[in-house]
Amino acid sequence: MTKLIKFGSRQGWHFTVITASEPLQNIPSDPSLLKEIPSDLDLIRLPSNLGAKGKILSISSFSSKSAYWKRWLSAFRYLPDMRLGWLPQAREAVLQAFHKQKYDCLLISLPPYSLGLLAADLFQKEGLPVILDLRDPWSGNPYKLYPTRLHSQKDFKLEKQAVRGVKYGISAYQQVIRFYEAHIPGFQSQNWITIPNGYDEEDFKELVAGKPPTSGFNMAFSGTFYSHINNPEPFFRALKNLRRQDETKFQQFHFYHFGKSDINVQRLAQRYGLGNKITQTGYLSHREALEEMAGMDAFVFILDDRDPRSANTIGGKVYEYLRLRKPILALVPEEGEAAELIRQTDSGRVVSPQNTTQITAVLEQWIETPPRFSFRSMGQFSRELQAKEFLKFFQQVAKA
Repeated sequence: MTKLIKFGSRQGWHFTVITASEPLQNIPSDPSLLKEIPSDLDLIRLPSNLGAKGKILSISSFSSKSAYWKRWLSAFRYLPDMRLGWLPQAREAVLQAFHKQKYDCLLISLPPYSLGLLAADLFQKEGLPVILDLRDPWSGNPYKLYPTRLHSQKDFKLEKQAVRGVKYGISAYQQVIRFYEAHIPGFQSQNWITIPNGYDEEDFKELVAGKPPTSGFNMAFSGTFYSHINNPEPFFRALKNLRRQDETKFQQFHFYHFGKSDINVQRLAQRYGLGNKITQTGYLSHREALEEMAGMDAFVFILDDRDPRSANTIGGKVYEYLRLRKPILALVPEEGEAAELIRQTDSGRVVSPQNTTQITAVLEQWIETPPRFSFRSMGQFSRELQAKEFLKFFQQVAKA
């Protein structure tokens, strides 16, 4: 959304943003991104009011320290998410904004998924020119936890209610639109378009690549490790195999993690005898992360293919991997959105995360002879080009 506003403003569009004032401990702060925001932006910040009844949810009082269980308990209590309590004041803020001046359209971007209910409400009851934007799949999102089958069914019911309740929509993934065509009777796919995530070419101007403290072959992952969908354990298991098969090549290898983690990565590394082969930097600003990533030899990302929903997503950082033109080891479902992207762009290898033998073989080959890929068809992932696609769609909705 930051990039859309940045490039949309250059095309003469004016934006008003209504967002929440989240507790600082919930979301890392990156003040450097403020430079992307135009000075004439109208910003309306509302208290977050987490929880279904407008109260801040304190899961820590009845859960363990495990981030997984905190998310599980939150998912058990709230559908579609714990931001439901924010909707009444968000609705009022939207209506006040439309009362003060004319807007061509209202873009409601998910997640949080509860905003989908707001989108349907504002379109059905108020007749506002609403566009629903899904940056992630909803019920098909593998990162989303469902404590029981009943929770999954109820959440999909809410999703259908939101999707049926609006006329126009945008999805970052083609799989989402295919899913709606198959599972939501009467879904009007002609009113939806796909605009994927991407990269901003301006972020890479004068980018100074960080120099890894270790020589040899350096591979990285940028983003958050979760315990249930992108756990690095399959990757670490392959590294253990590599050590057993070729100690010399293993010693040339080093793995970096730029970002947060819901699991104890160092403890997991110790379990597999990786010791000082794993380096974690913690959260970095966007610029710092890009500089560190630019110094790497290759990247890896993981989506557990034992969850069929993993075929529905990719992950925003992957597009920046593409722009850096470094080989990508995609440990993902061999048929799915992520695998399709890697093959379409000829940017790396796709291997099932369960195939330890093949992962080990790829690492061994890459350490011995760094691979070359063509990285074709990259222009479609330019944030500037994608902003133009958004604006074109906005104009169509406004005319309609």
